[in-house]
Amino acid sequence: MGADGKVIGLVASPNRAGRTNQLVAAALNGAARAGAPTELIQMADFVVAACKDCLPWVCKDNLKCTYEDEAFEHLSRQILNCGALVLGTPVYWWDTSGLAKYLILKMFRIYAFSAPLQGLPAFGIAIAGGTGNGLVSGLRPVYHFFQIRFLRHASILRPQFSGPASLVKRLQRMPTSVFLLPVLKSGCCGMMPCLILV
Repeated sequence: MGADGKVIGLVASPNRAGRTNQLVAAALNGAARAGAPTELIQMADFVVAACKDCLPWVCKDNLKCTYEDEAFEHLSRQILNCGALVLGTPVYWWDTSGLAKYLILKMFRIYAFSAPLQGLPAFGIAIAGGTGNGLVSGLRPVYHFFQIRFLRHASILRPQFSGPASLVKRLQRMPTSVFLLPVLKSGCCGMMPCLILV
């Protein structure tokens, strides 16, 4: 964890200029204003292949996918070497995007018995269109990944309400959220208010 100290933002949407991109960019902007180096990565440029469930299960021992997957190699290397992770996903039919899901499933399988991401600060973002009813279920796989892989995490859900002053004070006391504060104070991307769960 944290070889380069960079905060990376993964946009798990095929729409490079959409709302997921805007929110991830806003989070990275907050990190940059706090003095952290940042990098935004469009996962549409690095589409991870589905896990083929290698048997025997050797990827957990050699910590590498048995099958060639340059996109996964690139993204996993970026995640393993970053100082903090922002993962943003649109919600499609009450679920996380396929771009995020394939990455998460391969990370689970390969690092099942190791904990290379333990303690890594992480921030999850979900955006739901339509009624917005699938927002929480769409963010759940991101939370699950953060919890099972022992990342320190906070999440942002849209649309909801802006955080009260007591929430800002709570975030200020948390070292994992130091780069999130400028995002909360600036109203993120200005599209609509946010609810940040910590």
